[in-house]
Amino acid sequence: MNIAPKTAAVGLGGSLSVILLWIVGLILAHWQITIPPEIAGAFTTLISTVASYYAPRSQHPADSGRTQGPPEEDRQPLYPPTTPL
Repeated sequence: MNIAPKTAAVGLGGSLSVILLWIVGLILAHWQITIPPEIAGAFTTLISTVASYYAPRSQHPADSGRTQGPPEEDRQPLYPPTTPL
């Protein structure tokens, strides 16, 4: 099973930001400063978004912009062509 690079970047960025916030929280606890959960959630979202932005694009065939099915030249028309009257 392969995972898309952007999906991996989001997961890794979110996980690393939680670990970073935990370490910063331990350091700030020395001065009795806590990080509000809303700020922690926003920070994690921001880091995940930045990580996915810089991740390379997937080379999966589904990302080529084509729909599934036979190539365009092999498709049968949905409606038979009409002749002018």
